[in-house]
This record gives sequence, structure tokens and C-alpha cells, in this order.
Amino acid sequence: MRNLQVDDLFKLQSVTNPQLSPDGKEALFIKTHIDEEDNKYISNLYHIDLSTNEVTQWTHGKHRVSSPKWSVDGKQIAFLSNRDDKNQLYILPVRGGEAKKATSFDKGVSSFQWSPCGTKIWFDASLKEGRDFSFKEEKNDKKKPEPVRVTKMKYKMDGVGLLPQDSYKQIGFVNLETEEVTQFTEGNFQHSLQAVSNDGQHLVIGVNRKENLDHEFRQPLFLVNVETKEETVIIEEEGYYGGARFSLDDNYIAFVGSDRAYQNASHGHLYVYDTKRGNTINITESIDAPVGDYTAADHQQSASAPSAVWTKDNDLYFQLSTMGDVRLYFATLEGELYPATPENEHVYGYDVNAEGDFALVAISDPVHPGEIYQMYCNRRKESSHFIQ
Repeated sequence: MRNLQVDDLFKLQSVTNPQLSPDGKEALFIKTHIDEEDNKYISNLYHIDLSTNEVTQWTHGKHRVSSPKWSVDGKQIAFLSNRDDKNQLYILPVRGGEAKKATSFDKGVSSFQWSPCGTKIWFDASLKEGRDFSFKEEKNDKKKPEPVRVTKMKYKMDGVGLLPQDSYKQIGFVNLETEEVTQFTEGNFQHSLQAVSNDGQHLVIGVNRKENLDHEFRQPLFLVNVETKEETVIIEEEGYYGGARFSLDDNYIAFVGSDRAYQNASHGHLYVYDTKRGNTINITESIDAPVGDYTAADHQQSASAPSAVWTKDNDLYFQLSTMGDVRLYFATLEGELYPATPENEHVYGYDVNAEGDFALVAISDPVHPGEIYQMYCNRRKESSHFIQ
């Protein structure tokens, strides 16, 4: 056995973001590696045939790909890529063909969700005050840096740097057939797209409309009627809430957040909102551990996981950080709560089928930097093996 060498970093490859197809027979994931010559990270989209375990690379090039999502009918893939500098939305036919660029926004796309009709995609993206999504700022390579006048306490962020003082995140949708872009929200507020209902009639959005946010430490969630834009408050308490997911029958909305009972030391919890009754329950109130992934793992690039995944029986799977591990947990609305994966692992990505008996999980441990596994209840089968 030899010691780890500096050049070994170029051999490490990160596999993240497993996404099951609607029929559960295929899957997607992102593989990222360091390009030694260009000294930058490159990521591409990969496909797994779960019946044969065959892995195929679906995108190529020296750029980055992220956030792959299947359309509801399983015929198209949407993803974000920085092929043209900013992250834009691309659509890829599952049965072959080039990825088609669906947006060309001046500041790119932050996140997106498929509409169940398959011809429309909802998104959120930053806009300068007074502009719309058709605006494109002319590039001027000779333009000199300008001073930034800071008027807010929250003026910068880790991994982002200085925050634009005159830009606000808005929600809209793009019609894939006509390529028409429609802005849905307005006003000088930071809107975030959380979820789209399975019947396509409602959104969950996050926004704090207070004029001065310097002393605000909360993000309320609202259920919004797509046709009328009528809003219903889901939660408006102190704290940050997000990661909303509709149950498959749209009767419930799961979301995560922290009520700041102990300020920044408050644990995150998993909540469920009943769309019929209008009440909310805390699913993980009995657990003294935070919901979500709180493990520092610099090797995994752009790893993300859903806050929770519903099954057709309205059961839930979610991540929980405990005792140095990040485990997948199972919960029911009746109060059952127990781990679905063993100790001494970091589950940094996952997806679960509607029946709840099969999952695709991305796992790292002290020996393996990261692999994707098929999990049938307590039995596992490896689906990727890139880390030698």
C-alpha cells in the first residue's frame, strides 16, 4: 500500500444526484472530475439501465451539468448547464438527439421544476429591477470594475461573494412548444420556487416581503393557485423553511426548516402540511438530531438531495445527520420513525420509487469516497464504480 499522492486528486471522480425515471427502470446521475490540463471541474450527465446495470454517458464537453430531472412521462430530461457561461436550462430527448437550450437569461437560471403537462417548466431566476427575462446586457470586455455601494447588512454570501443590490429572484415558466417565457411573480422580493403540484394547479413558493430584511431571519412558505395567484400561508413563523414536496395525491406538503428556538443552534425538522385541513405537524419532533445533510464532504461536487421523498402510501424518506453519519430515515404520518440505512455512512444523495420498496442511494464511507447503489429494502447492489 502506497501513500496518497497529490496527483491522485485527478483520479477521484464524484458521482451525485441520482434520479429515478418515473417507471423506475432507468436512472440518471452526475459525474464530476478535475480536468488536469484546464485545472477546472467538469461534470456530465450519465444514464443507468437498472435492469442490466449498463452505464452510458449522455452529455460531453468541458462544462458543468447539474440538477437533472425527468419529465413526468419519462420522455425528456431537463438539466442546467454553464455551456454558455451562465447556468441555462436544457432539454434532452431520452431516446436520442441533441440537448436543446430552453433559456438564455442574462443572469441564468437558479432552479426549475417540470409541470406535469410536460410542455412547461417552472423556474426561478434573478432579474434586475425593472427588467424582464428577455433583457440581455451587452458584454463589454473593456468595462472597468465599478465600486459597489452597500446599503444592506446582508450584502455577501459564502460561495457567491457580493450580492447584487438591484437584482431580485422571480418565478416564471417557459413553454417548450412556443419557447415563450412568462413571468409569474413581481415586486422587489427574493422569490424561490419550491414545488409544483402533481395536478399542475398549485405552486409552493418561499418569499419574505418585509421591506427591510436586515433583522429578518425567516422565509415563509405559501401555497399559490396558478390560475388566480391566490396565496395560502403554509408557515410564516420565525425561521427558514424550504425544500417543499407535494405528496403524490397532493393532499400533503412536506418541507424542512428550523424554528430558531435556539437561534442558529436550532435543529432542522421535517414538517407536513395538510392541504385539506390547513394544519402542520412536526414529523421529527421526538428526534434530537437535525434533518438534512450536515456533513462536510468537500470531495462531492454539487451534491444535492431532496428534502424528502413521498411514496404512494404517503410515507416519507429523508436524510438525518446523527453521530457523524448521514442516514436515510423512514417515517409515516401515523408516527412511525426509524432508520432505513446502517450506521457509519454518509448518504449524500437518494431517490425512492413510488412503491417505497426500492431506492437509488449515493453513499460514501471511510473506505469509499462515493458510489451509487441500488437498495431493495435491506439488500444492496452497486450501480456505479468510478472510484478506483
